[in-house]
Amino acid sequence: MDVDAILFALLSPARRELLRRLSRAPQYPLGLSRALGLSPQAIVKHLYVLEEAGLVEQVGQVRGGLGAPRTYYGLSRSVSVYVDIGPGLFSLSVEEWPGDVGLGPDPVRELERIEKRLRELEEERLKLLRAKSELMRRLGLLRELHSL
Repeated sequence: MDVDAILFALLSPARRELLRRLSRAPQYPLGLSRALGLSPQAIVKHLYVLEEAGLVEQVGQVRGGLGAPRTYYGLSRSVSVYVDIGPGLFSLSVEEWPGDVGLGPDPVRELERIEKRLRELEEERLKLLRAKSELMRRLGLLRELHSL
C-alpha cells in the first residue's frame, strides 16, 4: 500500500465523505453526485483517486431500464492509518485489517464490548506514545551532552 497515495486521497473532504458513504454500502457515481451536490465528473475524478490509493473498487454493474448499466463502487479493503507526531517522535503507518473474525451471538452487546475495548486500547496507546516521545527527547538530550 502506498502511504502517500492514501494520505493524498484522505486530503479531500469530498473523498472522505465518499469513503464514509461507501463504507455503508456500494453506490454508483450519479447517486453519489446527487447526494453530495457535486458534478458527476467530479465524483468520477474523486473515485479515480480513491481507486489509485487502493481504497475503493468497482464492485459490479446493474442494468436498469433503458440506459447504460450503473457501475457500483465499494470499499476494496479495510485499513487503519496512524500518524504520530511529538517531540522526538514521528511515525506513519497504514495497517490492513485481518480477514474473518469470530463474533459473539449478540451483535449489539458485542459491538458495545468492542467499542469499549477500542477506547481502552487507544488510551493505552496514547500513554505509550507520550512515554516514548519523552524517552526519545531525553535520549536526544543525552546524546547532545555527550557530544560536547
